[in-house]
Amino acid sequence: MLRDRYNQESFMLLPNQKNCAPTPLPKFCPKKSCAFCESINNKITKNGTYPVKLSGERRQLFYCEKGEHSFSEMAYSGLVNKKGSEKEYIQTAKLIKEGLSCEKIADVKIRDVRTIEAWVAAISQKSQNFRAFYLSFFGYHN
Repeated sequence: MLRDRYNQESFMLLPNQKNCAPTPLPKFCPKKSCAFCESINNKITKNGTYPVKLSGERRQLFYCEKGEHSFSEMAYSGLVNKKGSEKEYIQTAKLIKEGLSCEKIADVKIRDVRTIEAWVAAISQKSQNFRAFYLSFFGYHN
């Protein structure tokens, strides 16, 4: 699933381990303007939720203790402020995987092609960032 939850309440099994307890991944501040951005030695806590304008679904807010600011769960992806719902992002990712062009997806979703291109770029970047984080977290190198 596309959802950016690996940094929140989700867990992963360590490579080559079966039937072991899940290991929580560390939380970090994703805000580039924060002096403690991406530092795992910074306490990140839940800070309520907020409603999404388009869908009404609620998204998690977090608080960066050292940076003294709040941020949304969407800050963990490039999809923050992209004016789409999580459902639209997931559908777009699935359609790209099936080989549809951004133009065809825009036509089907009745969206501007530039919007779809921005979503696809953000989804791709998030995938690359997660892969790099995963490899470095578990001690693998490219």
